[in-house]
Amino acid sequence: MSRIAATFSALKRDKRTALIPYICAGDPFPEATTDVMLALAAAGADVIELGMPFSDPMADGPAIQAAGVRALKSGQTMKKTLQLVREFRAKDQDTPIVLMGYLNPIYVYPTEKFLDDAVEFNARRNMLGYTGRYRGRRMSVMGSGMGIPSCA
Repeated sequence: MSRIAATFSALKRDKRTALIPYICAGDPFPEATTDVMLALAAAGADVIELGMPFSDPMADGPAIQAAGVRALKSGQTMKKTLQLVREFRAKDQDTPIVLMGYLNPIYVYPTEKFLDDAVEFNARRNMLGYTGRYRGRRMSVMGSGMGIPSCA
């Protein structure tokens, strides 16, 4: 059973709602992200939603847009975001992480490399906004074959 499935099963059993905080990878600066994630887990986060910064997040509100801009200005990249997941996993094997973002930077990464790196860096759940039917479906099919389900 996946981390996220086990977490939601326990929440259902305990009749609790989930605490799922969002943070943007690399905000306020890259070196702080892993510590913030660990603090969120220690404070009781059931799942951590880790934003993948994107230069044109039109569907997000102003707070998430500003966080992404700050992260990108401080040098955050897709590969560095995946490396943050690896750093977090070295210290916390239990708290599920959901990567949240857009397909555009994954497509440029490119998609196959993103999925390979997601497996290598132990980032196994993605929530993508506004992917477009064809590309989103293609990513979902490719990812599910590698054990990376998409919440798109």
